[in-house]
Amino acid sequence: MTADSSKNERYNARAAEARWQSVWDERGIFATKNDDPRPKYYVLEMFPYPSGRIHMGHVRNYTMGDVVARFKRAMGNAVLHPMGWDAFGMPAENAAIDRKVHPKAWTYDNIASMKAQLKSMGLSLDWAREIATCDPAYYRHQQKMFLDFLKAGLVERKQSKVNWDPVDHTVLANEQVIDGRGWRSGAVVEQRELTQWFFKISDYSEDLLEALDTLDRWPEKVRLMQKNWIGRSEGLLLRFILDPATAPNKESELEIFTTRPDTLFGAKFMAISPDHPLAAAAAAKNPSLASFIEQCRHMGTSQAAIDTAEKMGFDTGIKAIHPFDANWKLPVYVANFILMDYGTGAIFGCPAHDQRDLDFVNKYGLGNTPVVCPEGQDPKTFVITTTAYDGDGRMINSRFLDGMTIEQAKEEVARRLEVGRQSGVPDEALRRYAERVKEVPSGIARVIEPDRPLVPGVELETDLGTWSVHATPGHAPSHVCLLQPERRLMISGDHLLGRISLYYDYGWTPDPAGEFLRSLDVVDALEARLCLAGHGRPFTDVRAHIDGNRALVNERLEAVLTALAGGGRTAVEIVPDVYGEPLSTFNAGWLLAQTLCYLRHLELAGRVERDAGDGGEAERWRTAA
Repeated sequence: MTADSSKNERYNARAAEARWQSVWDERGIFATKNDDPRPKYYVLEMFPYPSGRIHMGHVRNYTMGDVVARFKRAMGNAVLHPMGWDAFGMPAENAAIDRKVHPKAWTYDNIASMKAQLKSMGLSLDWAREIATCDPAYYRHQQKMFLDFLKAGLVERKQSKVNWDPVDHTVLANEQVIDGRGWRSGAVVEQRELTQWFFKISDYSEDLLEALDTLDRWPEKVRLMQKNWIGRSEGLLLRFILDPATAPNKESELEIFTTRPDTLFGAKFMAISPDHPLAAAAAAKNPSLASFIEQCRHMGTSQAAIDTAEKMGFDTGIKAIHPFDANWKLPVYVANFILMDYGTGAIFGCPAHDQRDLDFVNKYGLGNTPVVCPEGQDPKTFVITTTAYDGDGRMINSRFLDGMTIEQAKEEVARRLEVGRQSGVPDEALRRYAERVKEVPSGIARVIEPDRPLVPGVELETDLGTWSVHATPGHAPSHVCLLQPERRLMISGDHLLGRISLYYDYGWTPDPAGEFLRSLDVVDALEARLCLAGHGRPFTDVRAHIDGNRALVNERLEAVLTALAGGGRTAVEIVPDVYGEPLSTFNAGWLLAQTLCYLRHLELAGRVERDAGDGGEAERWRTAA
């Protein structure tokens, strides 16, 4: 070849690539032996779906992996670089139905076609390691692994919302829903509740989060993406009383999860998921709302799809009462941007400090009230129009929170609005971690075990300090309420039972002039908790409610006597007759304690008697002779 002729000769890729690929195959250049003594290196790209043809996305993906494999091989490593096919599932079956061929034939024909195309690229793949996920030799191992997970309690079956393609009759990933339609069929996607298996990944959320901090060689943006995917949020559960004049089916409250309890005084609306039980109850008698909910079910379920969709809502007519002001009522909307599987599926909207909420109120004319003012800004002139302020600052327009930092305000709201259980209220603020699948509560009730009968008006000395003792109208005579106003502590219980539950930091604060305490003389512990913790009842309603509670107690005392008329029974046995509901892990402590209070009250009155026994729940009671 002369110098002049070489200038005109072009590289013949078709001939040269085929020739060298043949040589590589004959010599087994890319085959990997398990007993190779060299340092091992494993390169694996994602398996392609065998659609029948490759595209530039495949070329890009497998070229990058090939560069890494060739580099490591050149550095002296024994490189394992296999290939496989993600070939299992409904898409292959639907495609086979359309083409009137067996899905196995259709799938393996596509694999052969795509394999030839990939081979023409000259990738350094060990084709002897090729697998297809539709091959029983492969998925038998998947099935065995699943059974191992099941035996270990690491999987569970439950209902969950999915993206359903009504044409392909298959479930779509969020990424496969484009503008509300299936990426392959183009059909409008529906949201359906289906029974599915779930790996309990969320049980290890905390471990995963902590482990991410040890991956110091990972790019920060990748670690942040992983943290966002785990999706843990720290906040509070709050209960909003529903206005009974507007609530359907006698619904009484709406529980929400929030990461920003500091912004409660900026609330302008409540929003619930289209799948929230309250939405279903309201839609039962409102065809327009039912139609709106059905429309929402054709959206994608991904957070990205919801964030980019137009914010739409439907005013249910239900009103929720602000936890710090009984006269402040918030409209309850069903909104297309609230996910049922995050928190409780309900929020309060503070538009001044959340862009999504601001877009919503601007559309529906609900207005906004700034409650966090940036440092250096005049609160009197600080306004929000089209851009929410989500930065740091001091609280404004927030009554008792004014002047606090955001963190101080969060703690103060948590202090005043504790969320407890019926069987006891934690002695620390109850925090909730809302994850994509679960919520993890924390906190344990404290108790006091007095060593003597408690008498109203006679103080009680304990390791927790000095308590003033008050009778509780509407309860058994032995039921008392103990107060430490200066520490905002309240305990309540029946001293004949030998233990009194501690209600701590329930937001209970006497009014400055002491008018509320003087107006009651004696304080009903349960109702004071509900009223003074900001659960919606104004102070003027407490006396009337205590009178109503006394009537209810009298009814239940009669129910106890009726339940015992047939002979000796334990407290556990008569609970369903007295309360109309069976014992459960949720109500057991509360209902048993109340029932024992009623029994002992009737015993003091000479109306019932008990057998000698071990005491407590095992005792058998009967009406007195």
